[in-house]
Amino acid sequence: MVKNDGVRGVASWTLGMATEQIQNAARLVKETGLSKALVRTAELSGLPDSPIARAATSALRLPLDKLKLLRPPQAEVSADVPDLPREILDNIADHLDRKTLSDFALGSSQFAQVAGGAVRDLTFNSPDKLRKDMASLADEPQSRFSQRGLHSLTLTHGRYDSKDLDAIPEWARASIQSLVLERPLAEDGWPLLENFPKLREVKVLQSEGYGEADLARLPKSLARLHLRMPATEEVLDQLKQFPGLKEIEVTMAHGSRLDDVLEQFGLSGSSAEDTEAKDTQHDGVSPLRNIKMTALTFHHGQSFAESDIAKLPASLRELTLPWQCQLSTTAFKQLGGIRLQSLDASQSPNLSGASLQAVLQHPTLRRFRSAASNLTASDAKEIAASPRLQEVELPYNDRIGDDGIKSLLANTRINVLNIARCGGSDRLLMDLARKAPPHLEDLTLMG
Repeated sequence: MVKNDGVRGVASWTLGMATEQIQNAARLVKETGLSKALVRTAELSGLPDSPIARAATSALRLPLDKLKLLRPPQAEVSADVPDLPREILDNIADHLDRKTLSDFALGSSQFAQVAGGAVRDLTFNSPDKLRKDMASLADEPQSRFSQRGLHSLTLTHGRYDSKDLDAIPEWARASIQSLVLERPLAEDGWPLLENFPKLREVKVLQSEGYGEADLARLPKSLARLHLRMPATEEVLDQLKQFPGLKEIEVTMAHGSRLDDVLEQFGLSGSSAEDTEAKDTQHDGVSPLRNIKMTALTFHHGQSFAESDIAKLPASLRELTLPWQCQLSTTAFKQLGGIRLQSLDASQSPNLSGASLQAVLQHPTLRRFRSAASNLTASDAKEIAASPRLQEVELPYNDRIGDDGIKSLLANTRINVLNIARCGGSDRLLMDLARKAPPHLEDLTLMG
């Protein structure tokens, strides 16, 4: 998906947009064959590197005998939308990558029956698209899609209510384990989450963590929560109602100290390996004693000293440092002792040269974000040379320029890239908006 946040326009592809193009392809298949139909559909989409274009490319690489058009029996063809021949569908499903399959799945209910075995995570960009596309899959109890089920559902660009959630077929509700929301649900939407028996995580992106009122309406089956901490005694009491709780993502409350949060987890705070519990609660036992802290986020202006690194729990996988955090090269090297997968070091004045090398040498880091840190083209080339990074976000580093951007684009291991306001030329950004490298699943641009 390409996201252009500037005034030059937006080039994006979402699941819900596939329906009409797939139907057009189905009509064209009978006349022109699979490859021409898909290529024409790619042209209609207006984005050459759309999932349909990738499908066309894959189709053209298939053996010619596999592309032979088989006219389906008349009984299988509706008056308005002809079905795609089964052999063609089988070959598409066998040869396309997982992301392309997920983009195609909701465009055609018949395609979903074939491709659904590989689709586990879906994203909807409006309540209307959720209702419309889920309705096309509601009556498919025998499809591979419904037999396999979904794992994760992401809902963005809108406030979803009970009617929207009620449109999700029973087979999907029965299998979804993770729900990601850009904004909190409408009030009447929360009770419907009780109809998702395997739900283990509900994550709200535009939130600093759950409070007391939020916990009261969440399903008690959740295994992972996002909390503002340190928590009040009322919140700690509510956590006892989540018997399967295993992980907590922490956002530091304004004015709080790391030691106060560690104390509530029953950690002494003396080292990352120390798991000794402190009996801090009124009943003598910390309710978070056996819960892992997996993510920790600091706000701008909060305190994080080099001495705090030794206190971080070994279970931590994601760390967001406060802006203007003055860590030394030695401190960044110390972070290598924690099995972090994601690090956000935005507005870090010392993040260059040896300090950047220390970050890039981290043995387990897969995602790195550093906004507005005055990074240069040379720094971008160092980041591009990383053998491990898969997600790189460097917005508002306008000294990176075309050379640095091209270095990042050349690393095929990077599948998520944010280069908004990185000093790229108009020509380069327009070229990327028209056709992004095929290995990128998410590219964010801004001139």
